[in-house]
Amino acid sequence: MPYIAAVVSRRDFKPDFTLGDGENTTRRSIGENYYNGPLKIGTNYKIFQRIFINDQGDYYSTDWSPVAATAQKHKSSVPEGPPLNVQIVALSSSSLSVTWEPPDKKKTNGKIVNYTVCITHLENETCSMKYMIEEQRLDINNVKPGTKYYVRVLASTIVGSGCYSNVTWVFTNGLAPELSTKQIGNTLTYLLQNPNVEYRYFYVVAMKNVTEESRLPSNFKNTDLVTYSKAISSTQPMPYIAAVVSRRDFKPDFTLGDGENTTRRSNGENYYNGPLKPGTNYKIFQRVFINDQGDYYSTDWSPVAATAQKHKSSDGGNTGAIAGVVVAAILLIILVILVILFIRINLNSATVQ
Repeated sequence: MPYIAAVVSRRDFKPDFTLGDGENTTRRSIGENYYNGPLKIGTNYKIFQRIFINDQGDYYSTDWSPVAATAQKHKSSVPEGPPLNVQIVALSSSSLSVTWEPPDKKKTNGKIVNYTVCITHLENETCSMKYMIEEQRLDINNVKPGTKYYVRVLASTIVGSGCYSNVTWVFTNGLAPELSTKQIGNTLTYLLQNPNVEYRYFYVVAMKNVTEESRLPSNFKNTDLVTYSKAISSTQPMPYIAAVVSRRDFKPDFTLGDGENTTRRSNGENYYNGPLKPGTNYKIFQRVFINDQGDYYSTDWSPVAATAQKHKSSDGGNTGAIAGVVVAAILLIILVILVILFIRINLNSATVQ
């Protein structure tokens, strides 16, 4: 039976077409999906194009292509199963990492010679980026910040390609908060990023005693983010939620350690932006929640900044020292006066005699 292997719009036209490449295409006007599935080994195929002229359904067809046959069955054949445990992780605002495992051993049908990684902006669209690799990890650079990317992976033997894995997705990190040039007292002031997507709210997450090599923001689960009180009582550095900011309350200036409280209105949770420890390194990131289903992405870490060093003595200590010096001086003056008076009395007594 004739089947629709793909739908091609005018703007997506490319002359090269591979029948059986496992791609999905979508007819955008009505959302219909078409699967260009694997071909049967040792079988003849031919194709034609049906071109639709207008929305009234007028069309014409091309002639049939020449008949062509797929390769005969080999000791190996195409994989019957997709790669397993496909995961995509945001490394930064400009890079992603994709990892996966080989198909089930019972379904590889021979030695896997390479993998094809397909990256798209929409769930079912044709690959916007396609990579062929022998390893089971791919790092992708030069992607856009705060952008959703979908990924699927297929495996190939010497005979051909199998089927794609299920689609998984991730947001790249947003651009990092910046340090403000206005720094006052024992707090740290940052310029937050206003997310370029629709969002409900975001957390400002802070961490002390951090280095440039600390965990990626995307590696922290929401359950890893604690309160200020729990973070300061812990012997190990812990990321804590210093504030929650709704879309309508957004302001670029944020002062870490200003002692303010903010509340997440939807569930009444409170977050305390408590005082910072003197002479201590801090950095922050933003966790942006897109919707009520819990979809989110994080920004990159801000630059590391240190609070001011603690003075050896406080103002109270200085005042006490000054007061002590003054008292000692007064006592010394009194002692000198008493000595002088004593001498004068003795001299007067001697004169009278």
